[in-house]
Amino acid sequence: MKKLFSLIFLSLVVLSSTAFCQADSVAYDSDTLEKTPVFLSPDFDYLKKVVDDPGSAFYYPALLKRFIAADTTLTIEELHCLYYGSALQKGYSPYGSDSRENVDKALDILNKEEPSKKELKKALKYLDKAIKESPIDIGLYNYRHYVDVLLYGKESDQAGADAFRFIALVSVIHYSGDGKDYPTAFYVVSPSHEYALLGFNGLRSQGQSLDYYNGKKYDVLSIADNEYGIEKLYFNIDICFNYLSQLFGGSEEDLGDENLKLASFSSSDNNHPYAYLDSTGMLVIPMNSKVVVRLDTALNGDQYQFTVVSSETVDGTFDFTKSEEYFSEDGEENTIVFYFVHSQWTEGRNCEVLMMKSFCKEMLAYDTEILYAGSSSFQSTSNDGIFPKVRGTEIWNDPLYAIRLSRFRPMK
Repeated sequence: MKKLFSLIFLSLVVLSSTAFCQADSVAYDSDTLEKTPVFLSPDFDYLKKVVDDPGSAFYYPALLKRFIAADTTLTIEELHCLYYGSALQKGYSPYGSDSRENVDKALDILNKEEPSKKELKKALKYLDKAIKESPIDIGLYNYRHYVDVLLYGKESDQAGADAFRFIALVSVIHYSGDGKDYPTAFYVVSPSHEYALLGFNGLRSQGQSLDYYNGKKYDVLSIADNEYGIEKLYFNIDICFNYLSQLFGGSEEDLGDENLKLASFSSSDNNHPYAYLDSTGMLVIPMNSKVVVRLDTALNGDQYQFTVVSSETVDGTFDFTKSEEYFSEDGEENTIVFYFVHSQWTEGRNCEVLMMKSFCKEMLAYDTEILYAGSSSFQSTSNDGIFPKVRGTEIWNDPLYAIRLSRFRPMK
C-alpha cells in the first residue's frame, strides 16, 4: 500500500489544478504598493451564525449534503464554511471519534501484501461506515481513494469523487494561511489534518512542538529536507483545545479538589495546556507538560485513585540523561511528578520522553497509551513501572501529541 500512496498524491495534484479554478489561493490588498496576501482564516463567531441558519447559503447540513455528493460546484467559501463549521457541530471530536474502530478494521486489510477483491470490498464497507460517522476526516478519503483505484480503476467515478473530496478539504487548509509563522499559520480542526496537508505536498515531519502565541495554541512541525527549503510549518489548533476546555470545562473553583478534572494553570494568563481526567478516569497529559498527581493511600479494588495536583507548560528540549536537574530531592508524600517533553538521542535526532519521579513508598505499575502526531486514537504501549525515589524515563522515537496514564497499582 505504501508504494501506491505516492501515485495517489500525484494524481490528486493534477486534479487540484482544475477543482478550484473559481478563486485564487489568496486575495491581495489593492491599496498597498507591495501586495500583501489576505488569507481566508476562520472567524468562528461568524461561522456559528451562518452554518446554523437554515436560511443561510452556508447552512451546514446543506453544504455537507453537497460535499457527500461530490458537488464540484462548491466554492472555496462554501468549503471553508463546511470544514471549519464542522468544529461547531454536535459530535465534533478533534482527537478521535467512534469511526476509529472501522478505520482500524479497514487498515488491517489494506496493510496486507495483496488483499483480494473480496477483502477490498469489505475494507470499503468499513471505510464507508467510518466516513458516515466522520465525514470531514480528510485521511479517510485518501484511504477510500486507494481502494477505489484497486477495485474500479484510477479513472473511475468513485476514485474521482474521493480525490475531489480529499483535495477540497486540503485546499481549505491551504487557503487559511501559508504556515510560515504564527500570524499566518494554517488552521486545522484536527491535528491529524496537518499530516494530510504534509503528505499532499510531499513533505515529512521530523519533530513537533506545542507552542503559544498571543494566547493561541499552535503545533509547530519541523520539516525534513525538501525541495522547497521549508524548515518549519505552523498550525493553529486553538479550536481543538477549545473543544477540550468545553468537554471538561468549568472553572477550577467549581470543580473542587476531590473532583478535579482540569489541573490548575501555572500562569495568570490561563493560556497553558492542561492535564485532565477523561470520562473513564484516565490521566491525559499534552506534550510539553509537567504534571503532579497525588495517589490515594487506600486501594480501590486493585488500583489507587488519584487526582491532579498541578499542571504547567514547560518549553524547550530536555536532556533526559540529566533528569536529576528537573526533580527535587524530596517531594510531597504519595505524589508523582511527570515531565512529558521533547528530547534528543543525539544532536539532530529527536525523541519524546516521559520522565518521572515517585514519592510513594512502594513500587507501582501503571498502563500507558500514546497519541501519535497525526493519529486520531490512543495506542497502548509498554512501560517499566515506577520505583520509589528513583527517576524513571520512557522514550519514543516518533512525534507524540499526548500520553494517557491509568491503573496505578502495586507492582507484583
